Parts: sequence; structure tokens; C-alpha cells
Amino acid sequence: MNDDARTHRHDGRSHRHDGRSRLRAELGGDLPAGVAELRDAELSDLAHAIGEARARQGEALARAGDRALDRLPRVLRAVVRRTAR
Repeated sequence: MNDDARTHRHDGRSHRHDGRSRLRAELGGDLPAGVAELRDAELSDLAHAIGEARARQGEALARAGDRALDRLPRVLRAVVRRTAR
């Protein structure tokens, strides 16, 4: 596999994703002008870094939510958990 493209296997089929499309998917839209000037390998690395950062952020938010729920009286925790999720 070269640095400019990634090949992923899903459902037994091979899918090729270039850095530009991966980053667009991570950002949910078009790339800003300055970012669009980066090489494909750099765009791919940036998409990967953003994806990892979002995953870490989601985990941190989940931990913070659990810590906040621990501060509630036990009687209310289950109700608030069901409502919040």
C-alpha cells in the first residue's frame, strides 16, 4: 500500500479511499482552501488524526457524564441515564 491511498476491506470487498475524501468525510463537507493544498498522504494523516481525536473526545465525554451521574442520589441515576442516552 502506498502513502497516498488506503485500501480497506469491508464485507469481503476492497474499498480505496484517498486522503481528500477521507478528510471530507471527517469534516462533513468541503475542505478549506489552505487544507486542500496539502498532499494526499498529508490529508490522509490529518483525517486519521481528526478521527482519533474525536474518538478520544467521545470517550472523555462519556467518562465525564458517568462521573456527573455518580454525584446524583442512587434513586435518580437510572432515570437520568435512560433520559440522557
